[in-house]
Amino acid sequence: TAVNLYLNGTSEASATRSDDFSQTDAFLIGNSRNGTQTFTGYISNVRITKQALYTSNFTPSTAALTTTSQGASAANVIFLGCQTNISRENSKVIDLSSVDSTITRNTSPAVSSFSPYGNTWSVLFDGTGDYINSANTVACNMGSGNFTIEGWFYSTSYTDPQRIINNWDTTTATAASWEILLGAGNTVYFSC
Repeated sequence: TAVNLYLNGTSEASATRSDDFSQTDAFLIGNSRNGTQTFTGYISNVRITKQALYTSNFTPSTAALTTTSQGASAANVIFLGCQTNISRENSKVIDLSSVDSTITRNTSPAVSSFSPYGNTWSVLFDGTGDYINSANTVACNMGSGNFTIEGWFYSTSYTDPQRIINNWDTTTATAASWEILLGAGNTVYFSC
């Protein structure tokens, strides 16, 4: 399987992997599984799709992601979140995909009107252990097929490293895990 990392639509790195990402841990947004590598900043429009949406450089969306934008098939979108503007109520972080996973807020990630698109919101992570996770572990099972993880991430304070989104299994050595993180020099990495 080809692994490609794009930053603002430009290819930054590529590799080939033969892993089967059939693990069933829920994914986390804004922190590591052990709770020590918190993200500080805003995250918006996270979408996980069981299909390769980009195979070469592209122009990033200037509008909020949907279940069918950028060529996505709604049936393949397993998570679409961190973008809802429901009555400025900080307890509302929801999954807009057809999977409709229950999202749990841990510590104090808050819905924020700060957004890349103006008509949708983001989630603010203050770096004190905040994260959100999906309760639907079946949806997190990527298998060995193509997938795309995308979103808008804006760091306001950098420490090394910060987990942006991950499905890293710390208990099973044979489970293929993945993560997007800010690492040394405030560089974005995809690790698997």
